Amino acid sequence: MKEATRKLILGKKFYSVYRRIRFLRYKKNLIKQEKNHKKPESKSEENGKVQPEKKTRPSFFYRIYRMYRITRFLRYRRKTIRNQRITKKKIERQFARDQKRDIRKQLRNLKRKERSIYSAQYFRPASKKSEKISLKRRIYRVNRIIRFLRHRKKTRRIEKLARIKWQRLATQMERREIQERLKEKRLTDRKLERHKTKEEKLTTRNESKEIRERLKEKRLTDRRLERNRARQEKLERKVNIHNRKRLIRQLFKSRLRSIIYELKSFDIFSLKRWRSGILAFAENRDKRNSFFIITFNSTVLFILSYLVIYIISQALTIITALSFDYKTILFYYKIYYNIDSYQWTADSVKIIYSMKPAVGIVLGIIFIILYSVRRDTPGNTKIFYLWGFIHGMVMFFGSLLMGTMLNKDFGWVIAYMYYRDTGKMIFSIISIFSLVIIGSFVAKSFLVSGNSYFNFINRQENKFLLASQVIWPAIIGTFLLIIVSSPNESYFMPDDEFVYKILKFLSIFVLLIPTMVTFRTYNEIYFDEAPRKIRLSWKLLLLTLIILLSFRFGLQSGIQFG
Repeated sequence: MKEATRKLILGKKFYSVYRRIRFLRYKKNLIKQEKNHKKPESKSEENGKVQPEKKTRPSFFYRIYRMYRITRFLRYRRKTIRNQRITKKKIERQFARDQKRDIRKQLRNLKRKERSIYSAQYFRPASKKSEKISLKRRIYRVNRIIRFLRHRKKTRRIEKLARIKWQRLATQMERREIQERLKEKRLTDRKLERHKTKEEKLTTRNESKEIRERLKEKRLTDRRLERNRARQEKLERKVNIHNRKRLIRQLFKSRLRSIIYELKSFDIFSLKRWRSGILAFAENRDKRNSFFIITFNSTVLFILSYLVIYIISQALTIITALSFDYKTILFYYKIYYNIDSYQWTADSVKIIYSMKPAVGIVLGIIFIILYSVRRDTPGNTKIFYLWGFIHGMVMFFGSLLMGTMLNKDFGWVIAYMYYRDTGKMIFSIISIFSLVIIGSFVAKSFLVSGNSYFNFINRQENKFLLASQVIWPAIIGTFLLIIVSSPNESYFMPDDEFVYKILKFLSIFVLLIPTMVTFRTYNEIYFDEAPRKIRLSWKLLLLTLIILLSFRFGLQSGIQFG
């Protein structure tokens, strides 16, 4: 590129800067050349070998810095050119304004001169000498008038064009001013909106903080109140439990004392008193008949519920034994496993011997749920569910109690878990306590089950219901079940197993003793006014007899499985 074109492109100022940079680079190169000439010869030159000079290339960072400097220079040049253009436009605008002003002044002066000339020529008084004007003079005068009119028309047109241009410039300036004002207004509006949003955010934050603090205070107060209520409720419960325990102890002690006193003071008068009570009961025909009917119905339901749970548990036990490929023989009193002793494993013993108690507790829970559904309805089915719940609990906790004590049936499971004597003792204590607790809670359910026979129950009928629906059916039913389940041959069931089975049957009285104690503590209960009749349920009796006889005589010789 030539220097002249470069000078035109860059301008005077930037061209001088460019020339200065070139001069400094040239000077720097000269200094480098002088230094290179003064350097001593290298070892290779001393040995007679001449090495070629290495070309020094600028580093990568230096090249980036150089590009950065060039871009800065180009930006600066662009900025200066823009500023020059803006200043040039401003100068041109100012020059146009000054020109317009000068043109207006000149036009005004011309108008004034023309008016003065026109008035001097055409409106001054005519002299006597110029009365007679020649034709040429007249033509010249007309010509002058026409030229004046043309000139005036032209000047007016120029004035009009100048006025239009000036109006356009004024409108453009007004538009620019309006745009600038609008920009300023927008900026101010944005600032105001930002300020308002900031203030709103601050207000919302402060409000949210206040609300959070209030909610925290409310939660703390609610927690304190809940804690105080919980403490008061706990204290009230403790007091109620303590008072209830005291009442139960007092009642139990008073009854024990009365029983002991009656046993100590047993004589002819006590026999006469008992005889008079039995005679009074025998003479009261309606009460006697209702007592026998209720006892009979409850005994039938007691035996039926036991048979249902026992048959289901035996069936599930046989299925689990078949899963281990064990041959079994089902008798009415036992499942005999027709295998050798070495075929037993720890897993098979745990699963097979724990199946029957597990089924008993599961069915007992199902029966108590069904009883709670049928609790308020009259009928004998809820008594069946209640006896089923008791048999299920006795099947689990009674077998746990007697099995740990005699090391039979469910006791084999605990033995294969490798518990010592202390562990077995703990299991037996837990089973006794659980039976006592279940018996104390079942007492009210037996009392409510009296709505199948009575409209209301007072203190006298309370004792009558306890004897007829709980005590005598349990005694008669356990006695009948022991007789029915007694084996014909002692080969399949030795004497110690038979004793274990009798004790498991009798463990039901561990559950029924607390029911008898707590049964009399309840007050009168009113059910409804619907009429009820105490009738003997022949259908349940026939169903129980069919199941019992088929179970007893059908499984006498045994059924083999596997």
